[in-house]
Amino acid sequence: MNELRKDRIEKRLNELKQTKSWLAQQMNMSLQSFSRMLGGNNNPRIDNVIELSKKLDISIDYLLGVSEESTIDVSLKDISEKTGLSVKSIEKLICYKNNKLSDRKLKALNLLLENNDLLLSSLYDYLSIYPIGETYGNHEDLNRSMLDYDKEKILLFELTEAAQGFKSHLKYEFDEQYRNKKIDELELRIFKENLTEEEIDELSKLIKKLKNYDKDSLI
Repeated sequence: MNELRKDRIEKRLNELKQTKSWLAQQMNMSLQSFSRMLGGNNNPRIDNVIELSKKLDISIDYLLGVSEESTIDVSLKDISEKTGLSVKSIEKLICYKNNKLSDRKLKALNLLLENNDLLLSSLYDYLSIYPIGETYGNHEDLNRSMLDYDKEKILLFELTEAAQGFKSHLKYEFDEQYRNKKIDELELRIFKENLTEEEIDELSKLIKKLKNYDKDSLI
């Protein structure tokens, strides 16, 4: 069995705002015995590892350094391993799914993932100029060479081009049948619902925009 990752246990204790003494007490161990277990001189007993996982609410694989994800939620862990997404990213997607106000964000993500690898690739290339975790605009940014700035400009141009291409793709895919159906629905709303003049004006503008739509216009 792998040795326990002491750094990960300490990190989790910090998150819980607890101490090693507290954890030793939870494990029904003396602080001396607990410290010995973390020392790494001997392989930990499996029952202690299981209990440690329960008390800290993190996975056994994470405790032993086998996995980078600490969650004990098997489904999230499986999704993370299959997709490469972090558990935090997956949880955010779930939050979008459960929140109707975030529905448009999910639709946008699906459009990107399903339709345009070039845009995502260009975005990755542009963001990869900066080390992960670097803060934009700090004093270290001044030490970047002119070559870095030139590369940034080129990649930003490519990203912009990819975004324009993706927009054209969306316009082309805008379905004629859906457009006509939406026009009918909006006109019916104006006819049936007790709307204010302002609401009628807004809907009328939208109807006009939809009627004048062509593949070279903005959606």
